[in-house]
Amino acid sequence: MTSDFKEFPACDVLGYSLDFTTASPTDIKSVLAAVKKARRVIEYEADQDTRKLEVEKTVYDVPKVIGVTDYNSSDGNYVTYSTGTEAASALKLNASLSARYLAISASASVSYSIDKTLKRDDQWAMYSFNADTYLASLRDYADLLAETALARRLAESVAIGDGSNKDVVQDWKDFFASWGSHVIINSAFGARFQLNVWASNSSSSVNERFSTSVTAAFDGIGFGGKFDASVTKEDQYKTFSEYMQKQVSVVGGDPEINKKLTADPAHNDVFVEWAGTVAKESSMTTLNVVELWVLMKDASKKEIRDAAGMVMDAYDYIVSHPQPYKTTVVFDIQSDWAEFNLLSPDAIILPDDNNPYPTNTVASNTRVQWGREYSHNYERKTLRFFIVNDGSPINFSISHGSNGATAGQGRAEAVIEATPYLGEGVTGVDLSKWLLSSNFSTSKDNVWNTKWFYQKPVSANAASTALEVTQKPHKWNDLLTAYLSEIGASDSL
Repeated sequence: MTSDFKEFPACDVLGYSLDFTTASPTDIKSVLAAVKKARRVIEYEADQDTRKLEVEKTVYDVPKVIGVTDYNSSDGNYVTYSTGTEAASALKLNASLSARYLAISASASVSYSIDKTLKRDDQWAMYSFNADTYLASLRDYADLLAETALARRLAESVAIGDGSNKDVVQDWKDFFASWGSHVIINSAFGARFQLNVWASNSSSSVNERFSTSVTAAFDGIGFGGKFDASVTKEDQYKTFSEYMQKQVSVVGGDPEINKKLTADPAHNDVFVEWAGTVAKESSMTTLNVVELWVLMKDASKKEIRDAAGMVMDAYDYIVSHPQPYKTTVVFDIQSDWAEFNLLSPDAIILPDDNNPYPTNTVASNTRVQWGREYSHNYERKTLRFFIVNDGSPINFSISHGSNGATAGQGRAEAVIEATPYLGEGVTGVDLSKWLLSSNFSTSKDNVWNTKWFYQKPVSANAASTALEVTQKPHKWNDLLTAYLSEIGASDSL
């Protein structure tokens, strides 16, 4: 490697894999956090057999196995769906829609991931602004599969069959957790603003004004800053605000404006400012994947080719037989206000009936909030609740006020399966300057101090259930509804 070596950014993902028995395709930051980095399934060295190539005014050392194509494309689109089922059907049937609104382009084999993410009891609004500049793609990779290591891993594997042997099922889950189910062969680069908003569709008044409410809540982003402000005064808007949850991904463009827009996407002027900088810095915007078993069918080793069907069958069984998982969360607050946001659409929050929420708590199936912004009434509170999902890693955020035991020292911590996730201090401002300012007073506050956590594990053990549906192929939506009914929480959807 020479002293002027500069690794090509696409090497960070191309050839690695994703496990779509657990991953969700809607959010690029979550997808990138889910990439299996322990090994390249398609083997090449990022610093060997390279050529110098100028990409966006920077000269990179690009492996010869990677092709780079200019791809100047820019568009912004908005769509709403009254149910998750409607959204999933549209995205699965229309490749251009899925490319526009999802972080992953793939075949029908990722249907489970799409279906479970877009729950039928939710309505959806999706806005995507894309400004892609180039594509990076693996080429001539059929002979680069990591066959030796794969053969060793599969040597003692047995067919999953009807799933009656739980040890065999677990071994295949472990296999996909390690090797992934799909391999990344293509990545688009540029800038992207992705806003996904979902809310329960159980309230007819919210449903009728959902799109109008979304547009108002996010300051008319995607509509030139135009929106109907009167909707915020309607009774249904309060319900919408409690039901509503969002995923925001901002990649590329000016890094500082990017951070500002990510932290608070409800300002059209900030969005416009960021959109004016999309050419400043490129990031990964979307990925394209191919099934592992498809690659195996072209392997040079016969034992790998012969095992391709067994791998596909194991994947199909796992995604058609999801199980419920119930994970304990302890949310410790030391501030005047704090909030836990569950950002995995397939999962829901349930209250812990044995530990009722304290006074001044507002909770939904995607959010738990205690206290009041800017109140400066510091307290320490512990809230307990559960997260129910299919055992996949979850995404969440923790927000808190800056007022704590002393000004600027607010904090909140979520303990999930004995692992602490801490949000503390003031984010988005220079706290030292703030505290030293002659204008500092306890009336000043920076309430939205948020930290995001991606792909964090839940309980390792499936919840106990007597549901017959788990014994035959089923969808996550059906299982979730049945499980909530079984435990007396059917009104939580």
